[in-house]
Formats: sequence, C-alpha cells, structure tokens
Amino acid sequence: MSEAPAYAARNFPEAGGSGVLQADDVLIGHWDGAAFAAGGTPGNAVQATTRRTDARGNPLGAVIARLAGITRFEIIRTAVARAGDALGCC
Repeated sequence: MSEAPAYAARNFPEAGGSGVLQADDVLIGHWDGAAFAAGGTPGNAVQATTRRTDARGNPLGAVIARLAGITRFEIIRTAVARAGDALGCC
C-alpha cells in the first residue's frame, strides 16, 4: 500500500501532498456486500480513508463561510473497493 499515499498526493496538489492519505489509512480486508472487516479473509477488498484535518495540516479552506467567521473545514471520507464478481448493484 506504499504507492497509495504518493498517488493521493498527485491528485490533491492544493493540499500540498500533506497527508491526505497516509499508509495507515489503507487497509486490506474482506467485504461481504454489507460491511468491511479489516484483516478479514478472504482478502477481497481495500478500504481507504482520506483526511483533510487540522491535525494533518491540510484542512479545506473556506471561501464564502469566511463571512460567518469559518475559515476552514475538516473532512474525513472512507471508501471501499472490492475485487471479484459484481454483487448485483445497478
């Protein structure tokens, strides 16, 4: 998973590549169609959590919200990608 943070940095240049995705934000595990289990078997999925937070020094700057005194937002999002046969969505 060492390639994931470098790829994320190329896709978020406005964050200065400062930790949008770190190595420990990427987990391998099992997706059963409803839930992800980190380290689960069989390993058929990857979960990635991106973070733009004060702690990482990369919060999303506010534009219009500055009028209300809000200068930045912290955003954390998680996604799961599963390998294998489709589960019947769509």
